[in-house]
Amino acid sequence: KAFSFAYTIDPTSVPLNWYTGNANAALGMYDKAKSDFLQALRFAPFNRNVLNDLASSYAMNKNTDLAKKYYEEAARISPRFDDPKLNLAALYIQEGNFKMAQQWLDLIFHDSERRTQYREYIQQNSK
Repeated sequence: KAFSFAYTIDPTSVPLNWYTGNANAALGMYDKAKSDFLQALRFAPFNRNVLNDLASSYAMNKNTDLAKKYYEEAARISPRFDDPKLNLAALYIQEGNFKMAQQWLDLIFHDSERRTQYREYIQQNSK
């Protein structure tokens, strides 16, 4: 009900489609989520969360090239935002490219359990 031609972005400058995209992703409807995130990108092309979640929708749809592109853009726009870097590391780990995964992990600003798990996985599997 919130959508209208005059109201597409909430008071904090987050596109409404970002919220519906996340809801659709949580329901496993990745094509619909991707469509929502693409619409959100039209309203906020430099929003790090929109870019990161759009990238994730591409990853869930097995389009890793576009996923990497949007994760990298989110990381470029907001260098202290670690989510896209962790997501890139995960993609590279899945590909077996541990060197690239480690490079992205090295750029992370904040320690996290996920970062530690990825580092341990790389250490155990790159021997």
